[in-house]
Amino acid sequence: MKVVLDTNVLFVSNYFFWNFITEDPDDNKFVDCAISANADFIVTNDKHFRVLKKISFPSVPVISADDFVEILTGNRPTSQTERKIKGKSSKD
Repeated sequence: MKVVLDTNVLFVSNYFFWNFITEDPDDNKFVDCAISANADFIVTNDKHFRVLKKISFPSVPVISADDFVEILTGNRPTSQTERKIKGKSSKD
């Protein structure tokens, strides 16, 4: 088994399983990991994670991939449709 050691990697063990996502239980592993690691947020466009907005404790903020790109770059990504409206091709 190869273990990646990096300053951006944190190994966490889950000692409790919250099971907040009932529509797709396989997604719960990401929620449990985020809670255990005290993550700032979960980045996903998966609609099943919307249930987390209704849960006050433990707080697990969920942001979209576009929100995350905007946090990293300061620019919100535009869709192909928006680029076409502005007269730009996807190759620009």
